[in-house]
Amino acid sequence: MATLSRFGTFGVPLIALVLTQSAAAAQGSPSDVISAAHPAQILAVAASLGRAALGTNSTTGDPEITGQIGSKAYSLYFYGCKNNKNCTDIQFNAAWTHTQATAASLNQWHKDSHHGRAFLVNKDGDLVLQMPVNLAYGVTQANLITTFNDWILAVQDFETKVAQQAK
Repeated sequence: MATLSRFGTFGVPLIALVLTQSAAAAQGSPSDVISAAHPAQILAVAASLGRAALGTNSTTGDPEITGQIGSKAYSLYFYGCKNNKNCTDIQFNAAWTHTQATAASLNQWHKDSHHGRAFLVNKDGDLVLQMPVNLAYGVTQANLITTFNDWILAVQDFETKVAQQAK
């Protein structure tokens, strides 16, 4: 039988096992993994960074976190839920009303930023900023904190460059 490497015929499976174990160790233990299936875990991270409360979306019945970081209120919607539980994704949302934002300022912000997506809701200048996050297989607490920090930076940048334009 021909060998595939200097490790013999078991080399490839052995290397695959080592890589799998290394990847699992890098992801943390199962108790360290936070997913959208457990909204209270996400609430704990949100509350550590500002005010936050867990509630229920009045339209879907799915979990929803409302919070405030600095002076800006936001909502965190849960998606991919089955019977209002075991959700897979979250989406950050913030809104501004009666801005002077233009399509050109939104386009420039999208060109310069890689966190979030924004759009004009109506002709009155109402804006929404969203940032979807896939948590289907969970993330570590450190990763979720980084995601929240990305959201905070996106909101601050968006507010400065677009939402408060020409006010």
